[in-house]
Amino acid sequence: MNGLRADQAPWHERIGAYVLLLDMGDFSMIKGAITNGHSWTISKQQHNFLVLGDLLPKELIVDPHNVDLLLTINGEVRQKDNTGNMLFKIDEQIRYLEETANITLGEGDLLMTGTPENIAPVREGDRLFASLSVNGVEISTIVENVRRQTKPTHLE
Repeated sequence: MNGLRADQAPWHERIGAYVLLLDMGDFSMIKGAITNGHSWTISKQQHNFLVLGDLLPKELIVDPHNVDLLLTINGEVRQKDNTGNMLFKIDEQIRYLEETANITLGEGDLLMTGTPENIAPVREGDRLFASLSVNGVEISTIVENVRRQTKPTHLE
């Protein structure tokens, strides 16, 4: 990488791949945590709450700030946006993590960049369809049926 350490290389050279994902949380747990001044991260620590699509070679996405995202629930469009509308671009997020939060990103790390508007509540039995498209061509999809968790999972 031009004689630079990995963390000094331009951000686009540090990207290994892209991935479409569904990052879910238990809304009632989030509300309770916020109300009580606790961390809401426990609301995401449940089975099937992070659904990953296939890894996409970075060459498939020439401009990661111009990717269309879609989420439907039971066929109804709930989120439809373009990554060009992100409040903080990828380079800004990496810089913040490494300079302000003192986190060094390395090979294999997953940087989740945020959620389009319209957080969408789901119920048991709902069918989720998510897609990622570049220049009108769908290159990744996730189809997931919402199931009730039978045994809570949490960190000890």
